[in-house]
Amino acid sequence: MRAWVVSAGVLTVGLAAPLELPDVIVTHLSRTDKTVTVHLQNQGPGSGKGSVRLLVARQGAREGPVQVNVPAPKRVFEVTSSPPIPLRSLGVPADWSSQMLQVEIQADGQARSSNKTFYEQLERSSGVMHNDSGPYNEEHPDLPDLVIERVFYDGPSYLKVVYANRGRGRTGADFLISSRCGQRKFGGNYYYRYRVPPAGQSRTTGGLSIGRLGLKPGDKAQLEMTIDPEGRVRETNSQNNTWTGLVELR
Repeated sequence: MRAWVVSAGVLTVGLAAPLELPDVIVTHLSRTDKTVTVHLQNQGPGSGKGSVRLLVARQGAREGPVQVNVPAPKRVFEVTSSPPIPLRSLGVPADWSSQMLQVEIQADGQARSSNKTFYEQLERSSGVMHNDSGPYNEEHPDLPDLVIERVFYDGPSYLKVVYANRGRGRTGADFLISSRCGQRKFGGNYYYRYRVPPAGQSRTTGGLSIGRLGLKPGDKAQLEMTIDPEGRVRETNSQNNTWTGLVELR
């Protein structure tokens, strides 16, 4: 009897040589006033084959999702793009100003299933982006290593997290940061994810309301913060993603 085991993006069949699987993700959306284009990347560790089906939808629209077939990025770190998709086919009005879009990737044989749904808030005004959501561009792509460097109180009502990429490169993946204080936990807002910063660089999150963790000004709290709790990002080391420490809210 053959045993099928998937671990860290590697499929093992009995005693045969392991088969590395691809991990296709959406890196970002680009748009004109009338169209949107979906950009994909293969995080690896295996090569992509054939095509992937995208289901693109506008949040809250009566219209069903638009289906688009896009060639799968074959090489590790390779990127591909969909053809431009008319916004009107998604039910976006001609006078739109801000729209939340959802893209679901449907593809077999993937290293991860936790990163196949992507959200992006599109803004018609030029220069308005959310959480570094600009085009992915990496001259020498390699894997990142995400860590949380510190957590600080930004009074009177917020905590902020400084996170960094200590790896040698980055992918176009997105992620959340979850927080815990005792029995209170906040998993993050899945509509507004963070992007992997360039190698060697750090970023600071927006404010996390201390009320979500049952805290108030003046408290002293033992906190636990985890970067990418869903495992959406392929990293060189995913064992260093949790930070714990004592923070005084004063």
